[in-house]
Amino acid sequence: LHIIWNYGKHLKPQVIGSRAEDLRRLQPALAYLRLHLAESPPVGLLARQSGLSEPQFRRVFHRALGLSPVNYLRNLRMERACALLKTTDLTLEAIAEQIGYQGASFFVTTFRKQFGIPPGIFRHQPLS
Repeated sequence: LHIIWNYGKHLKPQVIGSRAEDLRRLQPALAYLRLHLAESPPVGLLARQSGLSEPQFRRVFHRALGLSPVNYLRNLRMERACALLKTTDLTLEAIAEQIGYQGASFFVTTFRKQFGIPPGIFRHQPLS
């Protein structure tokens, strides 16, 4: 809850209601992304997971979630990074590797862009 409370303005909520059918169609791809967080699966593979063509998948994904598959994956990775920073003593390099980044430098840059602070500062902030 701390992450959502303090950093929720940076997260995109899932759209419900009129987009429920789109979300249902995307569930296999969304599940695949959550299970393969450290990978960067091609959009074509994700489209096949959902039984859609690649262009159709991109349209449905953006319509349902308001962002691209790449941005959704980045948000998932940053969410996982936040959890690892708060619950483990893993190095930034180890966290970067676990969430699919080649090195700590790109991870730190991406984290800072997403949340406005570096991961080391985030890690030491008290939970409120």
